Amino acid sequence: MRKGFMGPLGDDLPSIISIMLALSLFFSGVVYSLNTYNQKIGDMEILKGSIEIQRMILDTGFVSVLKPKKADDAAYSYGLLYDAYLNDGTNSCPKKAHKFSYLIADSSSGDMKLAKLVICTWKR
Repeated sequence: MRKGFMGPLGDDLPSIISIMLALSLFFSGVVYSLNTYNQKIGDMEILKGSIEIQRMILDTGFVSVLKPKKADDAAYSYGLLYDAYLNDGTNSCPKKAHKFSYLIADSSSGDMKLAKLVICTWKR
């Protein structure tokens, strides 16, 4: 038996360990970047759906707090829920909702005054 000889597998073991470590590090980086990319794409879809819902609500130029059918259809197609209200301090958006505010002219009481329209969208 020769001194210092560990066999064919024993001599290659340190290089096999470093190669396996490098491959696992590489693939974990690829998986992390793909997950981040998919999360950003999902967030962009939610934002796109939110903008579509707002466009449907503000389409005619006359804002009603009643939910229009076109906005309901857009929300359903993007998998979102939404709520629209005039901000009087009593309503609030859910915790994980996207909140959009608009300054509008309110003439419901006869005289013209400014009001804040709030539209909240969140995932179903």
